[in-house]
Amino acid sequence: MRSLFHDVSKTSPRRLRKLLTFQVNSKPRDESGGYGEDWSTAFTVRGSLEPFSGEEVMPVDWTVSLNQFRAVIYRRPDVTTQMRILMFGVPDELLDQKTADITRAGYRAFLVIVAPQISAEDRFMEVYCEEVKS
Repeated sequence: MRSLFHDVSKTSPRRLRKLLTFQVNSKPRDESGGYGEDWSTAFTVRGSLEPFSGEEVMPVDWTVSLNQFRAVIYRRPDVTTQMRILMFGVPDELLDQKTADITRAGYRAFLVIVAPQISAEDRFMEVYCEEVKS
């Protein structure tokens, strides 16, 4: 297994081929105190997205598959854990929909779980995320 933080300074820009849309949840809580979804596009960049790890968790009556991915993009200081990443190809009319609606339509969505702090000298950054399944 690879270490969590490998040397991204050796990343080739040619590997950054996928179009990734980062969206921010502007309404993380609803009126009743639960979690709400109101997504708006923050930015779209080219990057790479590759599987990092996977596991199956078996609660009482079902099995849950957790798939984690590593996204490598050019350095951006505005990436937070309140974001999701959409793979290229999601139609504009679905961009502001709930994550479950996007995954049901056959597109892939990822919730950012680690957005590491980066320095001004870094050219690339790694963002760790988890795939959302409906």
